[in-house]
Amino acid sequence: MHSSPLSVAREEKWPRHFLALLQEARADYGLNRAARGRFTECLRPLGPVWYSQSTVRIRGQYSHCFAVTLTDEVGPLLNSPFWAGARFDQHHTIFRAFERDLGAIVRGTDRQPGLHSTHSRRTGADSIVRQCTALAEQHLAPRYLAELKRGAPALMRVLEVLIDTPGLLDEPDFLGAFARPLPDSRDLSWRHFANPPNEWKQFGPDLPKVLAASCKDKFAPHACQFERIHGRLASIASAT
Repeated sequence: MHSSPLSVAREEKWPRHFLALLQEARADYGLNRAARGRFTECLRPLGPVWYSQSTVRIRGQYSHCFAVTLTDEVGPLLNSPFWAGARFDQHHTIFRAFERDLGAIVRGTDRQPGLHSTHSRRTGADSIVRQCTALAEQHLAPRYLAELKRGAPALMRVLEVLIDTPGLLDEPDFLGAFARPLPDSRDLSWRHFANPPNEWKQFGPDLPKVLAASCKDKFAPHACQFERIHGRLASIASAT
C-alpha cells in the first residue's frame, strides 16, 4: 500500500515541525542532520551532554524516545554505552521509559497524565508531542544524568585503554587475548556501567580490556570521538 502524496509531504516536513514544537519551550534545540529517513532527532546541548528527543516513523506512526547522550553520532545499534535512555527505539518510548526506568504508573485511573507511546499526524498530535517531550525533560533527564554520573568512571577506564593504543580494536592479538563470550556483548548499554553485572567481577583489573575486546562493535563506531567523550565523562564524574 503506497502512501498518499499528502502523507508523504507531511512526513517530509516532520523534522522541522518537530523541531518547532520543541523550540517553543527550549530555543536551543537543533536538528541532528545525521538522522535521516524514518529517523528524526533534535538535540539540546547541556554542558558535556545533549538531551535527545528522537522519533522513529513506522507506517505513519511516530514513536517518541528520550535520552541523555554523550555523542551526536547516529548508528545502527539500539543499545549503546554512550547514552542513557533510548534513541530511535520504538520498544523503549517515553511512555515505556516512565514505566520501566521510573516505575511510574502509565495505565489505569492513577496513571501519569500526558504520556503516549505513539501518535500519527492528526488533530491533537501537537499537544501530545509537547506533553511527552516536556515530561521527558522533567522526569527522565534527572534519572539518566544520575546514571551517567554513576557509570562514568567504568566507561572512562575502557576508553583510556582504547585511547592509549589507537587501533587496538583491530589488533588480533588483543582481541584473542581478551574477548570473552559475554552475555551482555550484544546489548551492552549504559545501564551495565551504571549497575555492573556480578559476572564482571571475575575479570578484576582486566575488565576494561575484556569489555573493549568483547564488545568491539559497540566501541568501534565512536573511535574518532573517544577523547572527546572521555572529557565529557570526566566533567560528569567531577560534577557535584
